[in-house]
Amino acid sequence: MPANDTKNLLVILDNLDEFSGKMLTQIANETMEGRQQLLNAIIQANEKYNKPIETHVTGWFYYFSRTRGPVIQKAIDNIEIEADPIKRLELFKNLLIEGQWNVGSFNYHLFLELINGVPGYEALDDESAMPVIKRLDRLLLNKMDGFIREFKVNQRLIAEREQSRLALQKTHDGVLDNIVLEGSLLSAQHAATVPYKKIAFHLIKGDQWKLFWVDPNGTSYALNLSQELETYLIKQGIEHIEKLNPESIKRVKKECLKIRDAFFEKTQVQINPKQAKTGEELSNEQLCTQGLTSAFVVRGKAGKFSIDWINTLGKAMPIDLEGYPELSEFLASQEDFIAEDLVQLKAHLLQVKTANALGMGDFKIKLQNCLLNRTPPKLVEASQVKRLDLSSFKELEHCLAQRGKQLPVVDANASVEELAEPEEPQVQKLNFSKYSAVATLFAHRANQPAKAQWLDDTPPMIIENHL
Repeated sequence: MPANDTKNLLVILDNLDEFSGKMLTQIANETMEGRQQLLNAIIQANEKYNKPIETHVTGWFYYFSRTRGPVIQKAIDNIEIEADPIKRLELFKNLLIEGQWNVGSFNYHLFLELINGVPGYEALDDESAMPVIKRLDRLLLNKMDGFIREFKVNQRLIAEREQSRLALQKTHDGVLDNIVLEGSLLSAQHAATVPYKKIAFHLIKGDQWKLFWVDPNGTSYALNLSQELETYLIKQGIEHIEKLNPESIKRVKKECLKIRDAFFEKTQVQINPKQAKTGEELSNEQLCTQGLTSAFVVRGKAGKFSIDWINTLGKAMPIDLEGYPELSEFLASQEDFIAEDLVQLKAHLLQVKTANALGMGDFKIKLQNCLLNRTPPKLVEASQVKRLDLSSFKELEHCLAQRGKQLPVVDANASVEELAEPEEPQVQKLNFSKYSAVATLFAHRANQPAKAQWLDDTPPMIIENHL
């Protein structure tokens, strides 16, 4: 190995936990190559374990002390044919547990083979090998136990999920088999009622596709098509559902069922509501306290059911089942409500008239209670403002009085003319022809001898500009 690579090698004792993890990964390798590497390590360790000693005395002692040969060979044969990686790991673990860890033992030679198979660490000599093996054996066995336990848990979860998936698929296929799609309303009603009791949908195309669900009583309910179903039907380019192939029929059935379930989710139904912790039955008052509104509450057991309606104001009203013979007959035939029974129950409840649950009297009572229970607003006391004492401002008062006298009285009805802004004067050349006296003065001055006449105390002449 190059000198530069030797410098980068790690010391096993300084990185024992990380090293044991890599060693376990190598042992538990599920590939054919990984299994062969494990077998090679066991075979080479077994050869070193059974290697004869030269001297006569020690040779006989060595021969009779090599008692694990058949056990090791059996483990080799089992690991070689075992396809399950976790069972191979268990066989390997049992092989280690049954042996000793002293120098020259099979476990000693096996660990040296496995340690040398992990790259990136310093090689071990006879002096440094035993301290590593003593600390590594228990750590590796613990990691193997944890790995096997976690693997089995994951396998069990995978198996349970697969069983659930298969059961759900079976149930789903059974539900799809119980669904019928009809282009005729009469055919759908015939399939939905006794004795067939199918989940019947009436799907027809006029100007656009329309969907109806038919309950077991033959009553049809208009459903809103989902965007996905509508787009799919348009892409099929058909006029009647009879033209759909079996795979398309399955897809349409699934979508129709989803649309129907979404439609009935709007109807809230509580069946024998109970406390989650204690299991005690909840009264209507307790349900209202919890905020339940616009919901039906079904209580009782087979043959003896009662239904209450809790309106939007949280007031419970009993439903007279005598006014709804079909609902009463349906309840009498029920023991435990399964999913499809709950849908049928909601279909019956849609026929119940709940409009009388909130009359004007109820509204007035609710409004009165709200007004009585309303917290009155806090009164804000007005702060008293002291009048300003003008005696402290005599000069200001006198000034204001004088200014008031000088202000002109302005008629409120008088119009105010807008004053045009004065134009800025334009500078022009002086026309001396308009100032004959000035011209004569300058001419007279020009004929007189020059003297410092501008230096006397006579103030200069001010000439007004007469333009």
